[in-house]
Amino acid sequence: MTIDHPLDDLVPLGDGPVATVLAGVAEDGQSAFALKVFPGPLPRRVRGELDRELARLRPLAGRAPLLVPDAVDALPDGRAVLRMALCTQSLTELVGSAGPLDGGDVLALGEAVAVALAALHGAGVVHGGVSPGNVLFGAEGEPLLADAGTVLREAFAGDAGPPGYRAPETLREAVVDERTDLYGLGAMLHFALTGHPPHGEQPSGDPAGYVLRILNEPVPRPARPDVPPELLDLVGALLSADPAGRPIDAAYVADRLATAGTAPVPAAAPPSERALVAVAGAPARPKSSGRIGLLIAVPVMIAVVVAVAVILLRDEPAPLVPPAGPPPAPVPTAAPPAALVLDAPADQGATVELTWHADGAQLQFAVVVAAEGAPSVTRFTGQERTLREPVTPGLKYCFLVQATDGVHTFQSASRPIRGATCNR
Repeated sequence: MTIDHPLDDLVPLGDGPVATVLAGVAEDGQSAFALKVFPGPLPRRVRGELDRELARLRPLAGRAPLLVPDAVDALPDGRAVLRMALCTQSLTELVGSAGPLDGGDVLALGEAVAVALAALHGAGVVHGGVSPGNVLFGAEGEPLLADAGTVLREAFAGDAGPPGYRAPETLREAVVDERTDLYGLGAMLHFALTGHPPHGEQPSGDPAGYVLRILNEPVPRPARPDVPPELLDLVGALLSADPAGRPIDAAYVADRLATAGTAPVPAAAPPSERALVAVAGAPARPKSSGRIGLLIAVPVMIAVVVAVAVILLRDEPAPLVPPAGPPPAPVPTAAPPAALVLDAPADQGATVELTWHADGAQLQFAVVVAAEGAPSVTRFTGQERTLREPVTPGLKYCFLVQATDGVHTFQSASRPIRGATCNR
């Protein structure tokens, strides 16, 4: 099968270790999809193995938080393509823009990924490369584990993920199994807690020394007195250099994460200043105070972001920023602040200075940046009311700000630069 979607309609989203991710709009013009393009064709043997692997994965998608390709295609030049639902962002992007996550959010995120791994392992599939880059967020903010399976990783060498998230035995002996997936889960949780891999970022000039550090040095315990100690203990066990020292399986980890944090954090821990909403999950779980809670509790904000991407990808003259998504369901609480105003952007050529103001002190903000001919991006700024955004000189842009008080979601009017045409 060869994909017949015009290549000119596809927009680059990013490059991974091997593949390039593009986005497009379905024929109905109302939904978007992602294409993961590999550097070459699939030999018949590999295609057969991939079809069998996907046959085991697809029944799991409705029961576990997994992003499974809808189809295997090829470009006219023969390069292999996986087609799947378009997600809003990755854990790498979320932490990169908003910083390490709160303990309650890490518990919810970790439980979702552990449930996904348990489903994979129960079906006889090894993920083979768990890392923050393949933990994605769906249109309603739900975490999803993507890129499961080893067939394509083996077919395209180099698709095993960054070394900082790979188990010591994988680096030393190329072992890939369920226990290396558990190490990847621990490394992903460590990143969510700290903003960096377990052994720090890889130095640009010393890759061999970095691998030796992973093979020989223990992982430092994250300095997070504000999170449940049992969460830190579990992350430490997952990152054991000895595979036998890791938890027995992913289902056990999911159960541990579901019940972790039921005891109060020690009084000495600093209180969160970003309390927002309760994380979905067990009733005894502490309230979330960070960005995962924001994504789970306020799907309207994410729906608007996805709608922006769909509008930008259409092959027709269209405003850069779309109308708001469907309004949130009525909630019997106080009305949201009356106004959220984005000031006129200050275009400085390579950057744009954005400032905004709104009634209410305890608000969380996100800025939607829409560039002509490119997918929109969202910058979560927490309670900050300013943003300096890098832009391409000469390219048209639209900006809008969204806010939530934990119950309501509302947004500013959009603001253009360089003659862009924007909807609200």
